[in-house]
Amino acid sequence: MEDFQNTIMPYVVEYGLNIIFAIIILIVGWTIANWVKKKINRKGAQSEKLDDTLTRVFAQTAKIAILVFV
Repeated sequence: MEDFQNTIMPYVVEYGLNIIFAIIILIVGWTIANWVKKKINRKGAQSEKLDDTLTRVFAQTAKIAILVFV
């Protein structure tokens, strides 16, 4: 058991923190992507010049681009 703590625990601590930070960044990115998508959908619904389908395409494209960046 002591051998396990001496060899494995440093890796668990080092990579565990990286995984936690990556999950936090992913959640924040997902939240921002959804917020941008909703914002584009609202603005597109208010515009008389943009078709509803085109607005949804722009919104989904923006969301995917943000998620790819994240």
